[in-house]
Amino acid sequence: LSAHMLIMTGIAKNINEAENILQKNIMNGAALERFMQMIKLHKGNPRVIENYSILPKAKYILPLLSPESGWITKADADIIGRACIILGAGRETKDDKINFAVGISGIRKIGERIERKEPLLFIHADDKNKIQAAKKLLISAFCFSDKPVHPPQLIGGILNGK
Repeated sequence: LSAHMLIMTGIAKNINEAENILQKNIMNGAALERFMQMIKLHKGNPRVIENYSILPKAKYILPLLSPESGWITKADADIIGRACIILGAGRETKDDKINFAVGISGIRKIGERIERKEPLLFIHADDKNKIQAAKKLLISAFCFSDKPVHPPQLIGGILNGK
């Protein structure tokens, strides 16, 4: 996608040129430097790139265990997002404060095989009372099949402006 963006903006003439530009900027550190600038602009600490331990940590990190074995056929992002709001990782109103320590990690993907009682994801929470509500919602985000399924195509197409 990045290569296509460079072509669409006129920075590169073709895919090969665009990929070379991207590779050069990754290798010479320019991409990382730009990412650090973005973190600073959002009032974050760019040292987090090299030292994850400075990130806030939740009091509780608990697995959400799969209720059954099979292939994951659905992982509803909207439901997962609503569970994050319950935990405090998102806003319901513009005045809500975001707790950067809480949320969801390690989400298993559509098309993956999972066994009963294996983690579907991990819940990061600071409030025990919010964990159960989030768990109930999160378990409804997943569906399973006894037959293999293909993961969905992540990119449906590329608009080239023509």
